[in-house]
Amino acid sequence: MAPPPSLSTDCFATNPYRSRVPWERTHWFIGDDRFVPPEDPLSNIGMARRLFLDSVGAPRANVHGMPTTDGSPEIAARHYEAELKRFYGRDRLDPARPLFDVVLMGVGPDGHTASLFPRSPALQEKEHWVVGVEEAGCEPYVPRVTLTFPALASTREMLFLVSGEEKRDMLARVLSGEDLPAHHAHSEGELVWLVEPRGCAGGSSGNVTTLCRIPHKSFSHLQKKVSNFFGAPALSRAPAGMATMQFDLELIFPIRDAASAELMTLKAACLCNAGVIDARQRKIVEQRAQRFLGQNVFQHSSAACARWDPFMRRARRAMRTAA
Repeated sequence: MAPPPSLSTDCFATNPYRSRVPWERTHWFIGDDRFVPPEDPLSNIGMARRLFLDSVGAPRANVHGMPTTDGSPEIAARHYEAELKRFYGRDRLDPARPLFDVVLMGVGPDGHTASLFPRSPALQEKEHWVVGVEEAGCEPYVPRVTLTFPALASTREMLFLVSGEEKRDMLARVLSGEDLPAHHAHSEGELVWLVEPRGCAGGSSGNVTTLCRIPHKSFSHLQKKVSNFFGAPALSRAPAGMATMQFDLELIFPIRDAASAELMTLKAACLCNAGVIDARQRKIVEQRAQRFLGQNVFQHSSAACARWDPFMRRARRAMRTAA
């Protein structure tokens, strides 16, 4: 998948990464694009070519841009879906044989990802791999062509890359489980959120860190069940052999008022019981909630433990079995 331009410029266009990529064996697809010619400044694939694909010598045959001059967005979608199926060698996706090795995603100011916008019918698409989007949900207001959730999910690893102070509040909403497109993105393989601390965690180093890692597809059934209660990052403890996860507690547990303080206290208590976060992290959340709930925060915490303990015991057993 074609990466966001900022990542392309910083990582792929210069050494040491430029010399490490086997360009002749790497194929680049685009997750979504504006319905404009490739030479138009609004074109995603045009920008990727200008910023790094052309300069690094990626073979032209390995760069699979969307045919955004083919009649209409829906016609372009059908043509691109046919190209994906030819490359894949099948007409139906097989979870055991991912279409992609890596899918790079982002989060828009309204919580959209790819060109899957809030309230768009494309969010419910289950059969087509690619669809046309006649009306964009945010600027630039031009038609789009986008891969659907099933096609995006057919990957060994999905990476969400988030940078910029303006994304902080939206990222918190997505990770808290709000009904936004980016929250519903999923992967047959691993799902990893990478956050640039300078923009989203208040740091200044500019380094990209792992905010959270959702386990491999063997955990997908449990992940979905837990996510219904606690949001996308809820089931975040990985099986043995996977990297230890890091949490930005302000993003995972956003507290703005008494209602959110009560909800996040419950969430922290349950995830601590499940072994997803430790007692120190839970205490930090409770201390932040205490500003809104007073001493009652501890009553809320105790009630949460009693309320959800049977469910979390089943979750812990399932995690041990899957690992």
